Amino acid sequence: TIPVSFTDVDLTDVGYSAAIASVVASGDVDGLTLNNSQLLSLASPGTVIKDAGSSTSSLNMSFNVPNSAVDYLGAGKTLSLTYTVAVNDGHGGVGTRDFVVTINGANDAPTLDVINSGSVFDSTTSANLGATANLSGILAGHDLDAGTTLTYGITNGEHIVYTKDRKS
Repeated sequence: TIPVSFTDVDLTDVGYSAAIASVVASGDVDGLTLNNSQLLSLASPGTVIKDAGSSTSSLNMSFNVPNSAVDYLGAGKTLSLTYTVAVNDGHGGVGTRDFVVTINGANDAPTLDVINSGSVFDSTTSANLGATANLSGILAGHDLDAGTTLTYGITNGEHIVYTKDRKS
């Protein structure tokens, strides 16, 4: 919940309405897949509360974003969404106020696809898997954080190292 307050010198005005007028994304936007319409739908105005005879009013904005929409933000990355809420007094007066939602990235753990039986094999003709064994197969991993480097390896004394840069 994001509280928004405003004033109106017309003490008799009641019956206000509120709407999200615009949104601007800034900061780490490379990797953001939501379009402007989708960003607008993340925030919604609550009911405007203003009593007759009072010059102060308030409303509680709500904001909800699916984690999958911001998973691209890695540790130290920040997305700022600046929303403009428009409050209408119902008598021709409209006022606006900006509020900023800041989303801080986190380091999401990478995942490694399951290696199906038989997809990694010894390509040597020798029956002895000594130091000359040649293993081949596919290791596929994913990291939701943009700009990360994945390093794969097999442990227990012998190892394979593979590095992949995620560019998007």
